[in-house]
Amino acid sequence: MIAFIGATDSKYIVSEVLNEQGETFDDLSDQMIRLEDLQTLMLSKEYTRAIVDLEFLGSEPQKIAALFRKLREVSPADYIFIAKGYALDSVLIQSLRNAGFLKYVSARTIGTEKKQLLECLEGKNNALELDRLQQVQYIGETDQKPESNGFKTVAFCGCQPRIGTTTQAVQFAKYLQFSGLSVCYIEANENHHVEEIPSLYEIQYHDKALSMIRFQDLDLYYNVFKIAEIYRKQYDVYVFDFGVFPQNNLLPFLEKNMKVVVSGSKPWELDNTMQVLKELQDKEIQYVFSFTEKAIREELKKSMKDKRENTFFSEYSPNMFALSGADKTLHAGLLEHLNYTGGKHPRKRRRFRK
Repeated sequence: MIAFIGATDSKYIVSEVLNEQGETFDDLSDQMIRLEDLQTLMLSKEYTRAIVDLEFLGSEPQKIAALFRKLREVSPADYIFIAKGYALDSVLIQSLRNAGFLKYVSARTIGTEKKQLLECLEGKNNALELDRLQQVQYIGETDQKPESNGFKTVAFCGCQPRIGTTTQAVQFAKYLQFSGLSVCYIEANENHHVEEIPSLYEIQYHDKALSMIRFQDLDLYYNVFKIAEIYRKQYDVYVFDFGVFPQNNLLPFLEKNMKVVVSGSKPWELDNTMQVLKELQDKEIQYVFSFTEKAIREELKKSMKDKRENTFFSEYSPNMFALSGADKTLHAGLLEHLNYTGGKHPRKRRRFRK
């Protein structure tokens, strides 16, 4: 029996490798509120192996190492550590190695990451080999995640259903395309809107194996569990649509480079907005208000207090796949916050298609 604790990106890699081996795993990530919870979770079943994403555990190396030394005494599980962003001579890794933990997945490319994980699952202790190959570049004991190929990820969610989240996500993706970047839209919710498009409209391309359609020049993916394969496509920006604000598991939303919450200005919509604001008050979030009268926008922006500079308003977009020139200020503001610094630079154009 295998346990997994980690971030969404790592989970997809683990899922792919274990599926290929015909094995399943328990994802304990959502149940771990504090670091100390890990011991209770690992002892709740007779786990024989555990795959742990070190980045998910925080930035207290001595505390983390002490916990696993204690776990080794009471749990028979064999531990495999996903250590992207850590040098093998860092404090945390050295402490774990000194305690006898010798299985690490440190690669930054998906293919090599899967290869290392498979080798560890087969029982290979690879710490010394990784030392020789020097496959990890030191980043330090932080929670910073290295960006592969310079790409960016953007997450959209709405304070409630039917607030315009998908429209805003697609519109921003179209704006990024218009600005000269390669971009895709990923439906990371259970609405299944993308899957319905081929039955309603003529599409340009359908890759059923990858769960992708191309419609009006935009690549739309409808199976987020294939994210590892999608990342191999090397778009400049990946736009995720999480649907309604994910109250149960915020991590997939929060781990994206830029987070956008779509809100409304009606009394019942503002109530939901305030609840989300309270939950995300210490996070860097961009807020987009849909369906808001121009007469109340300035007052509403003032009410956002320290979030004023992160507050935007959208105009009516009857066709989400046709870029609205009326939202130029909104999209340019979001792009500025995204701070894209990849290999390409957005090109300037003078006109928007209406």
